[in-house]
Amino acid sequence: MPFDYLLEKELGLAPKLEPKFANIDDDEMLTPNEVAVLIGLSSISVRRMCREGKIDSYQYNRKYAISGRSLKEFVFRSVKRTKSVREALSS
Repeated sequence: MPFDYLLEKELGLAPKLEPKFANIDDDEMLTPNEVAVLIGLSSISVRRMCREGKIDSYQYNRKYAISGRSLKEFVFRSVKRTKSVREALSS
């Protein structure tokens, strides 16, 4: 079930991003290789996630670029929530 992310933030239940993500500028453009190092996956996996739309990205001449904002949104969506938080925020 989808979360109400605004409610989660208002209630103070929103997860905090690790400093390595929080320090990335929203407008900074990252390569799949840079993202792979940050999230601990292979660059092939990051490219596949871009292709499948799991990470919002831009594609120029078969090369992907991921904005800092898109990376942070992906990480935020990927944070595991406790059962009580999931139940409270599910719609």
